[in-house]
Amino acid sequence: MRTNIILDDDLVAQAMKAGPFKTRKEAVAAGLRLFARQAAYRALRAQGLTIDSPVDVPPAGFCIEHGHALLHSERDFDALEAERGLPVWRH
Repeated sequence: MRTNIILDDDLVAQAMKAGPFKTRKEAVAAGLRLFARQAAYRALRAQGLTIDSPVDVPPAGFCIEHGHALLHSERDFDALEAERGLPVWRH
């Protein structure tokens, strides 16, 4: 969906430097994906499900967004599989 928004130029410049973004659109999309993953993490925590390492959230989020299965042997991903539909292969 196309949406026109006014963005803070300094903030966009910081985001562009922080990541490998070629366009403002890529930077904004990455920020929105990160925000959604953080919200999912907080929702799991609110349900009493723990993920010991927040480092596990980005690869799990990528797999959920793109329909890839995650090969793992960590229990942290069990909650993401059960509550967020993470496709997995267990090692």
